[in-house]
Amino acid sequence: VDPLLCHLRDADLSEMSGQAVANILWSLSHFHLVSIDQHLQMKLTRQLEDKAEELNPQEIANSLWALSQLGEDCESPTWKAVEAQISLRIDEFDAHSVANTLNAFRNLNVEPGAELLKALDRVAARFPPRFPEGGE
Repeated sequence: VDPLLCHLRDADLSEMSGQAVANILWSLSHFHLVSIDQHLQMKLTRQLEDKAEELNPQEIANSLWALSQLGEDCESPTWKAVEAQISLRIDEFDAHSVANTLNAFRNLNVEPGAELLKALDRVAARFPPRFPEGGE
């Protein structure tokens, strides 16, 4: 892992796609590796902010989850850049992306804004419940 972190720390990330940055941040936060290198975390979050417009719904949800795991402030420019993509791509969201997006907000003990919550609720209503009512 250390050679990978060293490579990422020294690499030019500007050519990396938004998907790649989102996947790296998700992986590093999932395995609690970014916290050992604040410089790398800052570099990756800046790159994610620059590439936010490239993200698909799953990458948006995964990015917000990773940022929440890393303790990123929901008022940070990176969080705001990724969050802004939700309303632009809301009709592309599936149930999994909605759930992961809401989980990211929950991780920070932050409630999404009323308009965002309404949009996520509208999307979630398109999907049938996974279990029949009445517990059958």
